[in-house]
Amino acid sequence: ITLISESALNGLSKVPKVHEGQKINLVQVTGSAAISGYVKLDLYFSTEGGPVKINVDTYMVKGMTAPFILGNDFADQYSLSIIQRLGESFLSFGDTGRELKVSSSISPTMVDSSG
Repeated sequence: ITLISESALNGLSKVPKVHEGQKINLVQVTGSAAISGYVKLDLYFSTEGGPVKINVDTYMVKGMTAPFILGNDFADQYSLSIIQRLGESFLSFGDTGRELKVSSSISPTMVDSSG
């Protein structure tokens, strides 16, 4: 599933309506947090070939420090792939021919001060 932290959601210039979703506990993400509903978001990716816009259902998690986590379901739905080439990594957007250079990031913890 695709996740957004409550603080990242509240930091958006236009906060979308939160819809009620399934009750899911996320032990792997925060140790104890639960999903607080979901929002529909348009994600924009800037590539050399032009922008790519993708609409996703994103579940809100209170207490998650990572602002946003794209899930495998998102990657499958939009045919996204990680491509390794000449020591660099790229996110490939299906058969559009568009790619975005990406890098790995690791957070020491996935829990913020609220849980």
